[in-house]
Parts: sequence; structure tokens; C-alpha cells
Amino acid sequence: MELTKAAHRVKPAVVDSAKNLELYNETLEQLKSIKNQVRSPGEYVASRLEFVGLDDIRRELKALLASCESQASGLLKSLFINASPFNDTIESTINAILPLKEQLEDSAKELDATRNATKAIHRDVQLYLCRYAMVLYAKVAISTHIEAAKHLDNMADEVVDCFIVYCKGDISKRDGDAVARAELMVKNIAKSVESQKPILKAGNVGYSLVTNWSLLELLPKEISRVKVLLKRCRHYEATIARLLEDYSSILQQGDPEMYKSQLNILSDMNRSNAEKVLEIEKMIDSTDVSQFRAEYDVQSVEERAHKLHLTCVMLTDICAHTAITKLFDLYIERDKVINGEKCEGSRIENITREIDTYVTGLSSLIKGAEQLRKHPGSGGHPYKREAPFVSLFSKLVVKPILHSKVNILPQKDGEFMKAMTPQDEMSIFPSFVERALQNLLDPTRSITMCILNDVTKSSGNDRFKVACLFDAIALDLLNHIEKRFSSIYFPIYMDQFKTNYKAYERLLEAIELASGDYAHYLKWRGAVAPKNVSNCFSIGVICDNFIEEVKAVFFESLNVPNGTSVTLFTTSGVSFYEPPSKALHDQVHALFSDEIFYHLMPQYLRGLSEMFAEYVNYISRLVPKEEASSRSADKDDTSSSGVSITSATYVLHDLDIMVNAFKTGTVDSIGVSVNGEPLSGSDESKEAATLESNNKPEDPSSFKVDMVTCYDGELVKLVTSKIDFPLQIAFKRILYATCRDNTVTNGAISTAREVLEAYWSGSKNLDKGHPASQFAEYGISPVDHDDLTRLINFTKESVGKLYKFFGSLYEELDSIKYSLEDFIIGNLFTSASCSLQFLQSMPSKFRSANNQQVTKSSNYVKYLIVPLTSFKEFTTPTLSNELQLKIMTQTISRISAEYRSQVMTLLQTVQNLNQSLLNSKNQKVKEQGANYLIADIDMIKEQLRMDIQEYISQCESRLEMKYELCEDLKRLNMCLQEG
Repeated sequence: MELTKAAHRVKPAVVDSAKNLELYNETLEQLKSIKNQVRSPGEYVASRLEFVGLDDIRRELKALLASCESQASGLLKSLFINASPFNDTIESTINAILPLKEQLEDSAKELDATRNATKAIHRDVQLYLCRYAMVLYAKVAISTHIEAAKHLDNMADEVVDCFIVYCKGDISKRDGDAVARAELMVKNIAKSVESQKPILKAGNVGYSLVTNWSLLELLPKEISRVKVLLKRCRHYEATIARLLEDYSSILQQGDPEMYKSQLNILSDMNRSNAEKVLEIEKMIDSTDVSQFRAEYDVQSVEERAHKLHLTCVMLTDICAHTAITKLFDLYIERDKVINGEKCEGSRIENITREIDTYVTGLSSLIKGAEQLRKHPGSGGHPYKREAPFVSLFSKLVVKPILHSKVNILPQKDGEFMKAMTPQDEMSIFPSFVERALQNLLDPTRSITMCILNDVTKSSGNDRFKVACLFDAIALDLLNHIEKRFSSIYFPIYMDQFKTNYKAYERLLEAIELASGDYAHYLKWRGAVAPKNVSNCFSIGVICDNFIEEVKAVFFESLNVPNGTSVTLFTTSGVSFYEPPSKALHDQVHALFSDEIFYHLMPQYLRGLSEMFAEYVNYISRLVPKEEASSRSADKDDTSSSGVSITSATYVLHDLDIMVNAFKTGTVDSIGVSVNGEPLSGSDESKEAATLESNNKPEDPSSFKVDMVTCYDGELVKLVTSKIDFPLQIAFKRILYATCRDNTVTNGAISTAREVLEAYWSGSKNLDKGHPASQFAEYGISPVDHDDLTRLINFTKESVGKLYKFFGSLYEELDSIKYSLEDFIIGNLFTSASCSLQFLQSMPSKFRSANNQQVTKSSNYVKYLIVPLTSFKEFTTPTLSNELQLKIMTQTISRISAEYRSQVMTLLQTVQNLNQSLLNSKNQKVKEQGANYLIADIDMIKEQLRMDIQEYISQCESRLEMKYELCEDLKRLNMCLQEG
């Protein structure tokens, strides 16, 4: 390192010329070499000899030795100083190794020959294995194809055998395969249906509708099976193609001549891969190739499977058209027979039996059609993915009922007249809704719901029912409303607008409830049809107008000129003296009792807040007024004070009711219960069974979830009951998860209630990742668990925000109530404590010379109690017992404290006076004081003791104040001992 640094330091002096530069670089390289030698001589030598061949090692050693000597490296020189004697040894060693080298070269040649032979064997083995795999896959592909084609023909023959009776003409002798015959037969039947000829009847001889139509339920699965087989065949063909590529590559390398001879077969794109294998292996004669190609045609069988798929779709639609039409006619016929003058039991039984037959057949058709539309056929046919036959149900059932029984607009020649005024449209809309509910959505009286319910029971699922409800009944009704009742959206006549909106909401609710499972209608209102109609209503404006009307009624009560009245106003079981108090209570009920616009809860709360603020201002103006009248009155004028207390008592009565009405608890104190109150609110639904009923409930929506708490006030309960909709959704979700086969039983309802209570009570733990496995036994999936947790937590959060809102109202009212209570207590204390001034005359009564005896309590005790007893008698029918006891307790405590203070002052004064008289320097006063001026303190104490006992007795007997509960009474009773 030092040498290198030194070389760098001399660089400017050496590099004056090109020769010197070359010399400098050479020197630098030598120095680096010396540096490496000095650092590790062994490593240097090893690096020089690492890649040297056996023949060149002698030369390299000599060069290394010469290099070391020329460079004069001390370490390497010492290493090679004795190298000369070993040269002979190294040469002899090299000469001994050379024969071994020749032997190794011979062995390498033999090894190459063996390797080539092994490769040839390996190539032959690979070729044989590849041929074996190709033959196996070709065999499997051909057998799979034969199975698929045979199964397809069997299905087509089965369809022909079942429905050939309705086909005109003989198609059994027609040339072509079975699928073509089935397709021709279905087209023939379709023409008959278009000509409205009665076919596919349940009572036809030799035809079993239920059995034959059940075939259409099974066919989709079998068609899917054929498609799976054909898909496997395609997979086998692709595998054979890869094997043929490997075979071609191996053959080209191992046997080029054979490869050239088979090249035509391998490169022919018209041959299938299985055919290539058969020809390569000489397993098929040239005369049989054409027949093989005709039978082994995967694409042809796929096309035939697709045709059979389309044929089944067409046949299913034809049968469904027949079934729905026939069911509609049968239900109408049965209603006519039932409502006729003579109810023929046998005829009704026959009609019902035929209805059951077509319902069973339609259920099979629905299940089959769902499968047919679930698996699109090859060729990219755009099968519909929605529930089948919805458009048929709308066309054949809903629209006829809608135009014949539901529609009440005037018609002429089947077309609507345009002479209806907006007022007429607005007035008849509720009637239209009632007729729609009765004829389209009533579960027992409407033909539509009877058909859908019967099909649901027969099929075991409600998919068809729900699809028809939303995409047929609801869609047709909403489109009809949008086109024919455009005037109901005008908020010109407020009362009529609200009536129409209520009717519209009732219609939407009936549609949702008719669908059954909550999952169907949870997001339905956001769909295009209901959203378009709902957006036409000016809900925000109407909501604001409604709130303004409610507020106007309350504000009008604030202008009552008489002020506080002795008249008691009773409303909803609650009585008030102040008209604004009654108005506020009534208008809050009016605001939150109307069944509309509750998705606009903030506007309602804002209206309540504005009314409450005006009420607080009104009450706040009354309290200073009462205080001022009390301060301005003469303290001896008890009538003025009495009038003030009376007015304040009336106000306090109202405040006490309002404070209790706005009282709130905590979210943790709320429980949930499920009762039998119907959600719809109709008279008939109110008779639904409760949970304790032994009868099976028809509709799970008849049960309502309530939040239960004993801490909330009346008005708080009213408002919080309007935000329990998420709980209704949660209960329905749990209920349908716990049901078996969509059958709602009392046991399922009881279980759903227990699970809901568990979620409600444990929602905090559930929100923190509580495992959902504990509810898996009830059929609740992880997705259900997450949704239920969100619904419960959302409800609790909403209630918490409402509690915070009402808590601020409660605190404001309670503050005013406290001020008014303090005002009344102060007035009572002032009136009662006036009589305590008679204590000052007690020393003059009990002079030592008077020899006065204590026989009874003083009269001032009676006057001390009179204001309190009067107030108690007056407020008993006015104030609550709790509030009255509170006022009495605080008043008696203040009076007792004042009484004790004056007693202690009196005793101290008497004692000081007696002491001053005894210690007087005036001899005359001193001699006469003992007889005339000195008070008998023992007699005074005795009188005070009797007075205090009488006061305590009066408090306990007349004022119902327990001695043990009032600390100031205890202190008063003990004050004489202290004195």
C-alpha cells in the first residue's frame, strides 16, 4: 500500500513523456503484483495455477519462478528458492499421469456410444407411452361421445313420447334424428296454442299432466349432463392434440422416414384427433372412415344439444302459458261457484283437484325453466337470467285483473277517457289503492296471491312468487300509477296530497309484506319503478308544510291573554293548567304520530326543537314574573304571597309533567321484545296471533319488535318507537334463517326472539369480532351475522343520538323547574318562619319572679305549620306525591335549620343577659334583677323542648314527614342539649 501511494506521489515527475508513462504503468502493475504476493503468497500461486492444463503446468511453474526472481519478492523467493530440486519429480509425475489421460479418453468414447444407445431406447419408450396414452384418450373420447349422443337421443324420444298426442300429423316416420322430431313436434304444438285451441288438458285420455310435465323439470339436469359429457370430450380431444404434438416431435427425431409417411395424417385439419390416432395405429379401415366421421362429430352433437335446449325452453313456455291461463280460469270459476246461490260441494272439489294438478305441473315447469335459464346453451344464445314466466303471469293474470277490477278511471271502448280533472284523479287514487290491495295483494281473496301462494307451497320456494310480486304486480301497478295518476303528485290540496301519499306508502308496504322474506324487499324501493314514482312526490316540501302547520297550532297557544289558568286541560290522559303546555304535548304527538315522512326525521326534530325553545321562553317569562310579584308584596300580606305560590304551583305542575315526558335513560338499559302488534295497522291484521298463541301465524310480519325501557318519558318513547325499522328487518332476517322449508312456526318465532335478544344484549362484543359460530346452529351465516350486527349497532347509535337530543331538552326544563321549586320553597319558608319571631317574647314570659309553669306548646308552633299544611292540602290534587314530598322536605329542612338557629341565638342571648345582670355594677339593678329582670332559662328550655316536640309531631302527622329522613329535624331536636 505504501509503495502504491509512493508511486502516485511521483507521478507528475515521471509522466513527462509517453515512454515514461508506459514505464510508470508497468511499474504500477508490478507493485500491485508484489502487493498481492506479500498479502497472501499461497493465494497468488493458486490463482496462477487454477486454470492451467496438465501439459502446461511445467511451463507455468517456470514462468512463476522466473517472475518471482525478477520481481525480487522476498516471500515468494523464499518459497521457490528450493523449487529447482523438485523439477524432476514434477516431470516424472506428469509422465505417469499421461497414460491415464489416454485411458480416460477411450472410456469417454465408450460412454458416448452407450449414452446414444440409451437415448434411443428412451425415445422408443416415450414413443410407445405416447401412443398408449393417445389410444386410451381416443377410446375415452369416443365412448364419452357415444354416451352423450345416445343420452341426447333418449331424452328427445322421451319428449316426443310424452307430447306426441297433441301434435297434428305423423312425425314418427320423419327422417332425421330424435332431436329434429322433438323440435318439429314442439313447433306444431306452438302453432296450435297460437290458434287458441285447447290442448295440454289435465283430463285428456292417455295423458298424465303431472307426470309428463315433471319430465320438463328433469330434462334440464340431463341436458346439463350431456353438455358436461361433451365438454369432457372436448377436453379429451385437446389432450390428444397435445399428445400428437409430442408423438410427432419424438417420431421426427427418432424415425424421420416414418414421420414423413404419417405427416399427411398428422397435418390433416379435417380429421378429428381421435380419428388420427385410429389411423396411425391402423385401428380403422379406410372404408369405415366416412361412417366414423358421421358418428363421431362433437360439434354436431353440441348443436343438437343446443337445439334440444331451445326446444325444451319453447315447450316449457307453452306449458306454462297453458297452466297459468287454465289456473286463472279455474280460480275465477271456483269463486263464482262459492259465491253463487247454490254452493255445489262436489263441483268445488273437482275444481280444486284440477287446480292442484295444474299447480303441481306449473311448479315443475318453474323448476325446469330456472335450470334452463341458469345454464346458457352453446352458441351464445341470450337466455334470460330472471325468474321464468313473470311476463306470462303479468300478461295472463295481472293485467286482466288490473284493467277489469282494479282500474276505476272511466273507459270507453277499452281506452281511457281524457276528461278526468286533476281533482278527480286525486280523489279516486285511495280507492284505486284499496281495490289493488283487495284484488291483487290480498293473501286470501285475490286470485294473484292465491296462485302465487299455492305455487310456493308446491315448489317449496318463493322465488317465483317474489319475482311476480315485484316484476309483474308491483311493476304493472307502478307503471299504471305513473301514466294514469299524474295529478296525485301536485301538492295543491294538502290534505288530499297527504291522503294519496299515505295510500301510496300503504301500497308499497303491502307489496313488501306480501313478498315474505325481508331479503327481497330490503333494497326494492331503490329500484327504478318505485323510485321514479316516489321521486314525483314533493315529500320535502310537504314535510316542511306539515311541520309548519303543527308549529302554528302551538304558537297560537302562546298568545292566550289570560296567562295561567285554574282550568285543568286534559289530553291523552294527561292534564295541564297552562295552554302552551297542553299545546306542546299535543303537537309533539301530532308531529310523531302521523304515519308519513319518517325518513325525514331531522326535519321533525328541528320542528320539535323550535317549539320547545318557544315554550322555554314562555315558561321563563312566567318564573321571574312570579318572583317579582312575591318580592313586591308586603311580607305581612299573605294573600299576595298565596296567589303567587298558587300560580307557581300550576306552572310547576305542567313543568313536572313535561320534564318526566322528556326524561331519558341509557342505551344499555333498553331491552327488546316481540309482540303481536301488526306492522300494517289494519283492523284485520290487528287480530293476528301473538307469540303465546297456539295457532300457527300466517304472516310473520304481524309481529313487531319494540324497544322496552322503564326510564324513558312518554314523549321520548313516542319518538324512539319511530326508529325501530332496522330491528324489524333484523327480526325478519333471523326468523327466515331459523325457519325450515320457509315454514314459520311459533317455535321459529320464539327462537328468533331469543337470538335477537342475544344480538341486542351482546352487540358491543359482537362488534368487536365476537365469533358468529355460536349462531350457526340457527342457520345464520357469517354474512347474516355481519348484517345483523350492523343493524343492531345502527339502531343503538340512533337511539343514543336521540337520547342526547332529548337530554339537552330535559336539562333545560329541569333547570327551570328547579328555579320554580326554589321559588316556592322560599315563599313557604318566608311565610312559615315569620311566626318564629314570637321566640323573642319568651324571656319576658319566664321571669324568675313570675313563677310561670310550662303546660302546653306555644301558639307560634301552630302558625309555623299552617302555611305548610295549607300548601299540602292545595297541592295534593295538583302536584305528584314525589314532587310534593320533595318540596315539603326541603322547606321543612330550611325551617328547621332557621328554627334551630333562632333557638340557639335565644338561649345565648338569655344567658348573656342574665350574666350581665348578675355582674352589674349598679347595686340597685343588681338587687332587683334577681327578682324581675333575670329570665328562667330552665323554664325557657322546657318550653322550647315542648314546642320542638310539638313541631316535630305536627311534621310527622300532618305533613307526613318522617323524622328519620330529615337531618335538620334531628339537629333541631338535639339543639337544647347542645345549648
